[in-house]
Amino acid sequence: MEKQLRPVRILPDFTQMAAGSVLIECGRTQVLCTASVEDGAPPFLRGSGRGWLTAEYAMLPGSTPKRKPRDGVKKDGRGTEIQRLIGRSLRACMDFSRLGERTITVDCDVLQADGGTRTASITGGFVAVCLAVNRLIQQGALFDSPIVRQIAAVSVGIVEDELTLDLDYARDSRAAIARAKCCWKSAARAALAMTRCSIRTISTRRLPRPARMKRTRFLIARAL
Repeated sequence: MEKQLRPVRILPDFTQMAAGSVLIECGRTQVLCTASVEDGAPPFLRGSGRGWLTAEYAMLPGSTPKRKPRDGVKKDGRGTEIQRLIGRSLRACMDFSRLGERTITVDCDVLQADGGTRTASITGGFVAVCLAVNRLIQQGALFDSPIVRQIAAVSVGIVEDELTLDLDYARDSRAAIARAKCCWKSAARAALAMTRCSIRTISTRRLPRPARMKRTRFLIARAL
């Protein structure tokens, strides 16, 4: 199994306007993640004293070799599924009763895509949320952090019959669909052990996406 992660760099406070922001780089992939905080909860939570977190994901036109058209009123299916994954993943690390009736919106904008944009968005989005919560605590708006666990994500796929960690575009495009008796949860634990992350639970998700993207599993680890 390919054990090496691509070089990862996270630059905190990359912008000055959002409550929390980071630029995360995984190899040549670059994603700008911001976390904005607004007073008020969605209608289905009003009066409950609980907050909410939602996420949006987009690829800039120049993020790929061939220009990607901007999303119009209707987002493309791939982007919609990815932002749902990001939102669900980040909500898993929150205790919304501690947030109060506030909404955190995490925006993930891909500046440059070379594989692993959704996993980079989850990892970078979590750091941005941490920075936003820290600012709320410093301002006295919160007294207890709603973040109850840490989260990060990495991809794993089968390339030339070998399990491979953190696939770039070239490897992702050559990854084979798993047909044999391959235990993805075992692969996940092996992959995450390589990153020296203490794991509490692991979930694997497979989302509808173009055939090329169906060949890679994306592993989400909630760490202690």
